[in-house]
Amino acid sequence: MFYRVELIKNPDEIKRLYEFIRRFPLDYPGYESWLEKCFRELNEGYKKAFVCMVDSTIIGEIIFQPHKEISDVLEIKNIRVEPEHQRRKVFSRLLDKTEEYATENRFRKMMCDTHSNNDEMINVLRKSGFVAEREALLYDNNLETILTKSLNKE
Repeated sequence: MFYRVELIKNPDEIKRLYEFIRRFPLDYPGYESWLEKCFRELNEGYKKAFVCMVDSTIIGEIIFQPHKEISDVLEIKNIRVEPEHQRRKVFSRLLDKTEEYATENRFRKMMCDTHSNNDEMINVLRKSGFVAEREALLYDNNLETILTKSLNKE
């Protein structure tokens, strides 16, 4: 199976991505309002996204933006792969493309968060070079693990 990863740019691609992520809601408070804000910010160009496709069907995505308070940090806001395509390196390809983008655009670090009990996600991120920096209550009373990856090649 041939997987293609590309940065989405035009409104039609963004609409397809929006429809894809709506099919897989996450258990965060205010997720629906985040989804609408995300759609708007993708159209404005503030948020960016890579999608992984088979033929013309989206099977995975990663959405990212500059951190709101630390301009040289790229923050991953959302990443998911359709269940039937998991464990086929789609997640890794999306992360690799995002790291390339971050390096080319002179970000010094990538950051993301996940539920602290999401061991599978934390382990995959660690294997990709992320380090757990701290835990915090970001969205509600669920503890989140904040992970970062330095992009300095020194």
